[in-house]
Amino acid sequence: FFSVSRQLENSRDDYRKHTFKSWPAVMGAYNVSLSGSYTTFLPPIVLTKSIFPSEPSLSFQPTVDEAVTEKVDISYRVSWLEKQIVLYLALCSITVFVMVGGFLLYIFFWDEWQKKKEERKSRAHSRDALGAGGLHSDTAFRSLANLRSPIAACTIVSPSLIASATVDGRLILWPTASSRQPDQINRMRPGDEQLQPPPLRPRRSARHIWALTSRHFCLIVGCADGCLEIASCEQLRILATLHSSKASITNIVARASLLVMARVDGSVEFASLELTAETPSTVRSLSSIRLIRCCREPLAFLLSAPLCFIAVGVDSMIKAYDSRSTECLFSLLAHNAPLSSIKIDHVENMAFSVCEAAVLCAWNLTGVLAWSTDCVTNVELAITTTFLVTFSPDGRLVLREKKFGKKQSELSNQRQTKPANKITIRVISGDLVVVSLDETIVFWDLQKQAILGEIDMEFPVYCLHIINESTILVQSTQTLVIVEVPIVTRYRRELSSTRDS
Repeated sequence: FFSVSRQLENSRDDYRKHTFKSWPAVMGAYNVSLSGSYTTFLPPIVLTKSIFPSEPSLSFQPTVDEAVTEKVDISYRVSWLEKQIVLYLALCSITVFVMVGGFLLYIFFWDEWQKKKEERKSRAHSRDALGAGGLHSDTAFRSLANLRSPIAACTIVSPSLIASATVDGRLILWPTASSRQPDQINRMRPGDEQLQPPPLRPRRSARHIWALTSRHFCLIVGCADGCLEIASCEQLRILATLHSSKASITNIVARASLLVMARVDGSVEFASLELTAETPSTVRSLSSIRLIRCCREPLAFLLSAPLCFIAVGVDSMIKAYDSRSTECLFSLLAHNAPLSSIKIDHVENMAFSVCEAAVLCAWNLTGVLAWSTDCVTNVELAITTTFLVTFSPDGRLVLREKKFGKKQSELSNQRQTKPANKITIRVISGDLVVVSLDETIVFWDLQKQAILGEIDMEFPVYCLHIINESTILVQSTQTLVIVEVPIVTRYRRELSSTRDS
């Protein structure tokens, strides 16, 4: 365009008289052309307003590249997305660390927290009992164990040591002194080292425990696989095993060097266990003496009598076996329903049994039925120095003569308003007994026919174990609580001094 202008400037001036529409003719007249381009002719623009050089519209406005704008927008979005991803990754990492830390705290400190919680609850129970006039303020509650796995069996090794077995196969020793920590017995059997390579040896076995008793700081363990284990409470390991049958062991009774085991197939096995006299004790010999088929169904009870062992099947058949010859002495059959409780009186040489049909029978251990009577409901039995005691779910205690079964008196707790689902009765000593009704335990003096104290445990009581005259062990499904009641000891001392005077 500028080259065309220069050519026209050198030519005539008549082109200025033409309009912009004549520009093509002018260029044709002067033979002016543009090679490889084109020219646009615009009409003249008439300005009716004065425009000053300082007008902002006359200033240069740079154009914005759309590609650059789009690139900047994409970079901003990518940066924002990276920030969000970093934030999410940080939150996920913190969550993982919190979960792992909580799991480790649960594994290592949960039992301690539960113990402290039970101790606080026990102190609160003690204050409540004091406010209700139940027991003295020096009554002490101490949570011995609060396990995640249910307790399968429990036994008193000594006044200072308690052993428990859980359903997952752990053997735990609980010192009654609060300053000591519990110990766990390694259940690796002597033959397991040869069966497994060292890297794969387990710390403990998962063999289930169905029966547990003790003798001379040694635990006698009956397993579900039929094996009998002898564990040392001092060495914390298995000393010897006896595997003579695959039938599970449901009960064990130990007397001196003789062991009697009840198995799930209805058989009774006699075994001999000899321990060394030194400390710690070791097993000198462990052997099976005889395996006898007692009944076709599992045994419900296995007890030790003065000169024999009493085995009771679920079919209500009672059999007595001589402790020396292991022969069956006699069979007792007077119940028409399974037995719910049976006790042995070692002083009177008698056995007392009650069945689910509420029939109470007394036997001489020569195989003769002494007497029988009907109870109102199914009861639990206990034998004190003076009485045969029947304890019913409604909280009533009936005292009977041992030789003739005559009813002497009946005691009841006025606070018990409804029948209990689970009841237990244990003799502390003499005529002092402790009973449990669901979540409540009550101390009775049967001679004075008076309640010494009542405690609400706030958890179902499964079983009671007598540690000494003033201390009992309360067992629940997953909890062991020691209850120390000095009032019982003081009461016995006062009673003894009164009798002496």
